[in-house]
Amino acid sequence: MTNYKTSKIAKAEVGTTPPVVKPRRQRRPQLDPMPLISDRTPINVLSLCSGMGSDAAAFELADIPHKLVAVSEIDPAACAVLTHKFPETPNLGNLNHANWSALHDQEIDILTAGFPCQPHSSAGHRKGLDDSRECSAGVLRAIAKVHPDWVLLENVPGFVSSSGGRAYRRLLARLRRQGYDCEAKIIDAIDVLPQRRRRVWILGHRGTSGPSPAEVFAVAASGGGCDASRKEKPVRHAAATAQRPDIHHPVALGTLTASGSGVIKAGMRGSELDFLVVQDIEGHGTIVRRTTSLEIIRAQGFPDDWLDSVTWRDKPLSRTQIAKLVGNAWPVVVPALIFAAINKLGGWKHPP
Repeated sequence: MTNYKTSKIAKAEVGTTPPVVKPRRQRRPQLDPMPLISDRTPINVLSLCSGMGSDAAAFELADIPHKLVAVSEIDPAACAVLTHKFPETPNLGNLNHANWSALHDQEIDILTAGFPCQPHSSAGHRKGLDDSRECSAGVLRAIAKVHPDWVLLENVPGFVSSSGGRAYRRLLARLRRQGYDCEAKIIDAIDVLPQRRRRVWILGHRGTSGPSPAEVFAVAASGGGCDASRKEKPVRHAAATAQRPDIHHPVALGTLTASGSGVIKAGMRGSELDFLVVQDIEGHGTIVRRTTSLEIIRAQGFPDDWLDSVTWRDKPLSRTQIAKLVGNAWPVVVPALIFAAINKLGGWKHPP
C-alpha cells in the first residue's frame, strides 16, 4: 500500500479566512502505526455534540486506545447509537445545561466537539450568534470547567465569517485566554474519502510543552509521518467506492447533509445530482439509482457495521435517520490522521 499524503494545509490567522485545501484524486490513507505496548493507557475523551460517535471511530481507525469519559448529545437517534455502542458512557445531555462538576475527578486528555453548523452554514439563514442552536459558548464553558489537554472542534467554513467573524474570533480569543495554542485549517475530505466535504478544524493545545497544533497539522498532512506498511483492516473501509469501472457517475459524492438532500429522495437538480449513481449492472444494462445507506456510511469513513443492530423505539434505524446521522457526522479519516499525528509527536500527556 502506498503512503498517503494530503494536499498542503496552510495556516489561518485570527480574523482571516482559513485557506482552502484543494481537492485531488482520492487515495487510501495510511496512519502511523502504534507501538506494540501491552496494557496501553487509554486516552480520556470528552465528546460534545457527539452524534453517531465519529471521534470514537477515528480513535479506532488510528488504533489508539481511548475511553469515552462522557458524551453530550440530545438528538434521539444519535442518543440511541451512543447508548448501543457505548453503554457504560454517561450522556450529559444538553451541553448548555450539563453538570461539568460530575467530571471533577477525571483528567480529560482531549475534548472534541462538532457543534451545530446550521447557524453558520450558507445553506441556511446564517443567524450566527443570534441562532438558538448556536452553542460555541457552551463548548467554551465546558473547556473552562474540565481543562482538557487538547481541544478539537469542527464546523462549516462559514463559521469563520458568521456574524461578521465574531463567532470565530471569540472562540479563538477565549481559548487563548485559557492558555491554549490554537490553529485553524479548512480541509476537504475528498483527499481521503470519496466525498467533497470542506470543514474548518480548530485544534488547541494547553500549555507550552509538547507539539504545537501547527506541528500536528503538518504531520497529519503527511499521512501520519510514517513510511512503514500498516495492517489493512483498520483502513479498508475508508477505501474509495468510486472510480470503479462499473460506476460512471459520480466520481465522488457531494457533501452529505443532515437534510438528506439527494440521498433520501431522488435528486434531479444542482448538487443533488452528485448522489445519483449511474452504474452498469450485469443482465440489466446501465441503471440510475440513489446512493445506498451503506455507501454514505463508507463515504464518511465509518466501518460498514457501525450502525448495525442499533434500534430506536424497538425498530431498526430508518433510511431517513441514517442519512441525518451520517450527514451530521465527521469524515472519520480526517480526525484519525490528527489523532495519529498527536501520537506520533508524543503529544499525549499519558502516552497510550
